[in-house]
Amino acid sequence: MQQVQDDPIIAGFGEALLNAEPMPNIPEMGAVWQPMGNALTVLLEDESADTSATLGGAVEEILGR
Repeated sequence: MQQVQDDPIIAGFGEALLNAEPMPNIPEMGAVWQPMGNALTVLLEDESADTSATLGGAVEEILGR
């Protein structure tokens, strides 16, 4: 972190990594990508979309609820 502290963008990634967990390399992760991709598409294309509700819906879909 000390090596990148002068670059705010890279330092920001470093800060995020302090709380990150690696994604498992398992086939079941495929079930995450479509709901998240759909949610991100909605958020990028509809400025009035409710971010929390959209991402929450994706989480519910991933969990099979």
